[in-house]
Amino acid sequence: MVFLNEDCFVHDDESNGIIRQIITQNPATLFVIFMSLANIHFDRYLRVRKNLLISSKSITPKDLDVILVNYLKYKNTSVGQLTLPTLSLSKTESNMLQMWMAGMVLRKSQRK
Repeated sequence: MVFLNEDCFVHDDESNGIIRQIITQNPATLFVIFMSLANIHFDRYLRVRKNLLISSKSITPKDLDVILVNYLKYKNTSVGQLTLPTLSLSKTESNMLQMWMAGMVLRKSQRK
């Protein structure tokens, strides 16, 4: 299990690409990325791939315990078998997530 802070790589395209490549190349490792900007409507976590969770920095200890317990319980099996609930996204949230996963950073457009 790997925990990453989005601020560590989101501002640099090369670092962003390397992190995405590492996640793709390690399907048996669960990656948890903590988002830089907290969204008022998103305070838990979202499973976006079998081995990738995106989380708010305001995740509760209870939710983190659920993630850790499930990971430890199934670490000898496939990460895809984790019993973590998934969240539904609105169209806007889904679009924002797709842009983030593609390496687009909204803050870049705000600097102009």
